Amino acid sequence: MSNVSGALGKIKAKLSKNIIGALCIIAVTTAYLTQALKLSFGSALAPGPAFMPVIVSVFILVLGAYNIAKELLFPPKEAVDEISLWEEDEVSPGGETSAARVLALMAALLAYSFVMDKVGFILSTTLITYFLLRLMKFKSWWISLIATVIIVGLTYFVFERLLRIRFPTGMWN
Repeated sequence: MSNVSGALGKIKAKLSKNIIGALCIIAVTTAYLTQALKLSFGSALAPGPAFMPVIVSVFILVLGAYNIAKELLFPPKEAVDEISLWEEDEVSPGGETSAARVLALMAALLAYSFVMDKVGFILSTTLITYFLLRLMKFKSWWISLIATVIIVGLTYFVFERLLRIRFPTGMWN
């Protein structure tokens, strides 16, 4: 018992980038899993629409928990970049902080998971793809727009037309 309390006592107030990244992935995956569980799971012989999303989500959650545990219980011997939750973040030339961009990414993905059924695949995916390309500062606004149209168009064509997988149509039904 003293080993466990000793290990827990060594946990610092500062979190490494690995832990922050794992926590972000766990948060997004949990939201994704919550939405996937609303679908029918089926069985191994006759999988339903939730079968693969649930399996992949559980796998990602286990890997995220493993990464956090490994980082906390066996910290690297060499110095690792740490992020203080209380200090000011670096500001990029665009004026936003890296933490603000990560939070914007997480909020966009979370919103996407909730609005796709309501507004449909094409509109929601177009908006989030363009937003994420601009958030990553991908080229100019018009190249981001062209890339968005190509990405959404190809995705729709491959899944909807070739594979016959139905996407939500939302209010456009």
